[in-house]
Amino acid sequence: MVREVRYCFWGKLNVGGSVYDRDVVLMGDEVAPWPREKSHVVSTRDLERVLQYRPELLIFGTGFGERMEVPEEVQRTLTARGISTLVLPTQQACIHYNHHLGRRKVAACLHLFC
Repeated sequence: MVREVRYCFWGKLNVGGSVYDRDVVLMGDEVAPWPREKSHVVSTRDLERVLQYRPELLIFGTGFGERMEVPEEVQRTLTARGISTLVLPTQQACIHYNHHLGRRKVAACLHLFC
């Protein structure tokens, strides 16, 4: 069952009634931790689990101060694999994630802090 984001505040995310206080990846009915090699920079290696899911659209939430970076190289790699990307502040990323649920295969990588 696909679960939508109910609310998103600094450091807190409610998905399907469960509350998370760490960065997460949303993939259909799965909510998984999202550890990264570098705290505020995304690498392709940080996306292995998402790449196995094969979304049509991957939405990145860059935090509430938009400090997390999604380098152009990572975005080009995703595009080459047929995955469209959106890079937005986390609250906007959650809105877009909910909007695309049920319309296409979507995933979101959400940074819940700065």
